[in-house]
Amino acid sequence: MDLECIKGKWESFVIATVDAPASGVKQALVIAGSDKRGTIYGIYELSRRLGVS
Repeated sequence: MDLECIKGKWESFVIATVDAPASGVKQALVIAGSDKRGTIYGIYELSRRLGVS
């Protein structure tokens, strides 16, 4: 997972799938934020995409 696009930024996030992140896990959805607020914005974005208002 490439995090260079949010490194050193404020309130930024990345949502990505990661293949085989751990033993016995085929795939995971990861929300990574550049800071706490960025992570929260990433969670809000996932909620929006799922249709939660």
